[in-house]
Amino acid sequence: LFEFLFDASSGEGVYYKWRVFSLCQSDTLVEWRQSPFQMFAGGITWVPPTDEPASDRRSRSPSRDRHKRDALTEEERDAFEMMLRKLTAERDLVGDAMVFAISRAEAAKEVVETLTESMTILETPIPSKIARLYLVSDILHNSSAAVAKASLYRGLFENCLVEIFQALGDKLASIDGRITAEGMKDKVLRVLRVWEVWSLYPQAFTAKLESLFLGKPIPVEGAAKDEDLDGAPLEDVDGEAIDGEELDGEPLDDDVDGEPIGDDDMFPEGQAGDGAGKPKTKWDDDEEEEEGFNPNLPVSKWNKPTQ
Repeated sequence: LFEFLFDASSGEGVYYKWRVFSLCQSDTLVEWRQSPFQMFAGGITWVPPTDEPASDRRSRSPSRDRHKRDALTEEERDAFEMMLRKLTAERDLVGDAMVFAISRAEAAKEVVETLTESMTILETPIPSKIARLYLVSDILHNSSAAVAKASLYRGLFENCLVEIFQALGDKLASIDGRITAEGMKDKVLRVLRVWEVWSLYPQAFTAKLESLFLGKPIPVEGAAKDEDLDGAPLEDVDGEAIDGEELDGEPLDDDVDGEPIGDDDMFPEGQAGDGAGKPKTKWDDDEEEEEGFNPNLPVSKWNKPTQ
């Protein structure tokens, strides 16, 4: 079968030598430079084929044509199912399965169907269900990658997530241990919270998934608009209504400020209101004193009684 490796002059040997050199020059199996060339200076001139040789078409693996189809090959499907059976929450295993799915985005429909089928079996152990949910989340997070048709995953999963979370809810309801149930509930709800942060789907949709998982009634969109969120109106907590009663009581007839104040009330009897009733100081003039003499100051030539 490999005799051409030892017979460089045979047709297969010549083709093999050209193909190896072409691949080393960054050519591919489907595209290559067709201009004549020399492998070595002064050597013979090689003329590449203008079309893909029949021998190369026969030797091409079916997996090389997967990018032209919308389905997985049997080998790829078997490999993906084996990944799902061995999948755990380990980051590397989830990452490898995610890369497998994203790199085969043309077959996204089959990938989603296979993954959904594996998550809707009630007998599947909880760790396997959680690990596969992590894989779904990883694929959705990378569905915006610059890979052809990778964005198909978001819409395809949206059509299957209701079935997936219903199955997760059935698994949760079948658990007897409270600690085990709480652990599963915490992990699944944490994934939903992350999806809300990523804004993968509308909040109403994630709320529906959460209700399905927890076994609660599914909220109806728009129902809250018709209800009075404040509840029934409160009764009159202030008691009986006041019908025109005077809250301040009877009006006062008397003048609370008393009688008006006159000069006679401010000064002692016999004193006028011109300041004569104020205490006398050394700065006040006394009309009864002699002009120019102030008895409150020492007697001097400037201050002495008039003779």
